[in-house]
Amino acid sequence: MGNLLKSIFRPADHLVRWGGEEFLVIARHLPGDQAVQMAERVRQTVAEHVFEVEQDACVRLSCSIGYAPYPPLADAPQAVNWLRLVDLADTCLYTAKSNGRNQHVGIVPGASAMTIEELETMLSDPPRLTPVPGIEVVRSTG
Repeated sequence: MGNLLKSIFRPADHLVRWGGEEFLVIARHLPGDQAVQMAERVRQTVAEHVFEVEQDACVRLSCSIGYAPYPPLADAPQAVNWLRLVDLADTCLYTAKSNGRNQHVGIVPGASAMTIEELETMLSDPPRLTPVPGIEVVRSTG
């Protein structure tokens, strides 16, 4: 899986194994609409790939993806600790998992920047994302 993911992301992106079966990707300078496209490309590539688990035995897998923008607060990029942003992406991931898996859920900021209060509101009821006016939650199923 790691090698497949490396083949999808850009050389400047950072791919890290984050727990047993989770990966964390830092994809800098990626506008929100491109983040949606990248998440779908990852989901589709994994779903179409045949993984060889042993000689003459293959499986197909699916994946669930959660993503969030950095910085979430355009006017104050240092106002949010990076671990809090990982919490937001993780909440998106668990929202995707709880809605049937093989999908991606992410945050795309609207015209106005997200506030710290809006970020905390969204994280207040995991694994659901509490809706916040002006912040778009993008959901895509496979």
